[in-house]
Amino acid sequence: MCTAAELARVVRYMRSQGFTTLLQQGCKPRVAAGRQGMLNKIEALLASAGRPWGSLDGMIARMLGEKKPVEWLYDAQVRRLMQMLIMDAKRHGRL
Repeated sequence: MCTAAELARVVRYMRSQGFTTLLQQGCKPRVAAGRQGMLNKIEALLASAGRPWGSLDGMIARMLGEKKPVEWLYDAQVRRLMQMLIMDAKRHGRL
């Protein structure tokens, strides 16, 4: 076990060597098994567009008029989100 002073010294050393913390990129949300297929398709569409999972937050806010996590969406809303991403991919020639 290290003391607080020793840990602080280790952190100072790591930062002096160029260590930085990684930004939180977001991760794939956990959804019900019935929505998993749609979420896999959404993940593929986001990857082809080079967008992070966090970009869905803005799309959901524009679509519903309120901020809501993907996990809380109904099946129809997830399907609509997937359709929006498909239309965007067609518009930009990725599909």
